[in-house]
Amino acid sequence: MEKTAAEHLWLRSISKWKMRYVDVLGDGDASTYDHLWKLDPYNGTLINKEECINHMSKRLGTGLRELVKKEASLGVTLGGRGEGTLKDTTITKLQGYYRYAFKLVHC
Repeated sequence: MEKTAAEHLWLRSISKWKMRYVDVLGDGDASTYDHLWKLDPYNGTLINKEECINHMSKRLGTGLRELVKKEASLGVTLGGRGEGTLKDTTITKLQGYYRYAFKLVHC
């Protein structure tokens, strides 16, 4: 659905609005960007891929939570009650720090 909608918008942008899109804001799924890149709607004009900061931090949290679960099944404690362990609240804080640091660097 996203690929089809993006294709429709990009292909009619010059004829209908006399403008070109040059940036794609993505949620981490590269399929829309790849589709537009292969479609080449503007005959060689570069298309930039931008990532949504909220989706990036969400993927970080999901990855860390899955790592904790995987390591726990192998008997390695990354989470738990002790000091310095990787708990859900710590992962949530890390997501916020990551989002904040990214904004400082890129804005």
